[in-house]
Amino acid sequence: EPQTKISELETAYANLQTIFNSATDGIVIHDQHVKIYSFNKPAKVLFNIDEADKQLYAVQELIPECESLDSMLGIWKDVVSGEPKIIQCTITQLKTRKKIVVQVSISKASWYGKEALVAVIRDFSDQISYEKKLIEAKERAEESDRLKTEFLNNMSHEIRTPMNGILGFSNLLDMPGIAEQKRK
Repeated sequence: EPQTKISELETAYANLQTIFNSATDGIVIHDQHVKIYSFNKPAKVLFNIDEADKQLYAVQELIPECESLDSMLGIWKDVVSGEPKIIQCTITQLKTRKKIVVQVSISKASWYGKEALVAVIRDFSDQISYEKKLIEAKERAEESDRLKTEFLNNMSHEIRTPMNGILGFSNLLDMPGIAEQKRK
């Protein structure tokens, strides 16, 4: 009976680890004092860290450009009081120093009986890139529309000016009393 319970617990733990590591977003579990308890495989890739780094780095070192430590402590205080937070910022990968735009969702959790925070980190680089391309395309379309309008206005003027001359001379030719020689 106790062996069956242990086996069930091991199976449940293995299932949880599978889910934890198969998530597409990085997950970092840490305490309010920035000590990292655990992170999943996508977080390892996102931050370019490994298990040994868990002891070497505190959370604010993983997200140094997101917020100041004071504001992070304020955010964590809100989260611990039951108010999940979402922030967007740029992280710098350890070792490679590559910068990545991320969205971080922080919520309260329990980790082995201790109060903990769960940060779900989503790489937003592609979305930011698409938004930038969309804005550039919109600006190009607006410029194209402006140039088209300007072209049509110019063409209208270029056509109207000679047409006015032609119509004026046509009206003169139509006037009675002009000698045939003068008309020609």
